[in-house]
Amino acid sequence: MKKKLVSIIVNCYNGEKYILQTLKSILSQEYEKFEVIFIDNCSTDLSAKIYKSVKDKRFRYFKTRKNINLYKARNLALKKCKGEFVAFLDADDWWDKNFLSSRQKFFNSSKEYGFSYSNCYHYYEKNKKIKIFSRNNIPSGFILDKLLKFYFVKLSTIIIKSKIIKSYKFNSRYNIIGDYDSIIRISEKYKGMGFQNKFTYIRIHQHNYGDKFFSQLRLLIKYCNEKS
Repeated sequence: MKKKLVSIIVNCYNGEKYILQTLKSILSQEYEKFEVIFIDNCSTDLSAKIYKSVKDKRFRYFKTRKNINLYKARNLALKKCKGEFVAFLDADDWWDKNFLSSRQKFFNSSKEYGFSYSNCYHYYEKNKKIKIFSRNNIPSGFILDKLLKFYFVKLSTIIIKSKIIKSYKFNSRYNIIGDYDSIIRISEKYKGMGFQNKFTYIRIHQHNYGDKFFSQLRLLIKYCNEKS
């Protein structure tokens, strides 16, 4: 069966500390039919130089004219994608070599499923400890009701059909939870395919959004519950 092209979006702003590990984890993928859309959001550090040290024809570099909202940058990246599927890897996270290959079932699925996601590990930078994100099974199907109780779809675990995410896009009013907003809207119409494997590492460090993230998420979930 012919392999499907996956577009991997990496948004970066001053990511010199972690970006090389992120890019190397992409290069290590067993599933090799991918392209990387690297959006440099006017970094002022060595991010661009580090990126350019990686020589691979599947990697494509774009730089914004000025520093812009994160979700405007992600929408810009979507316009550059050529793949049938889109994946996202934040510039401080990384994947196991099996991440893409583990989604073959989703790549070959019918129109019934619009997006996929998985469990993952949280890597705590301060004490170098790794913890499993969810001890419960990651569900599949129409998951909206479950998402409004506990949001278990992490951006760096998502692979979604390109035509769907390009249709919905990200709400650029958000600078923290735009992906959560998009997936909640998408999950009203499309089934999601959940995977139990943990091939993604989400880095938790002092530059994450922390309390601001959770406060915005609570407001979004409250709004969705009131709407329903």
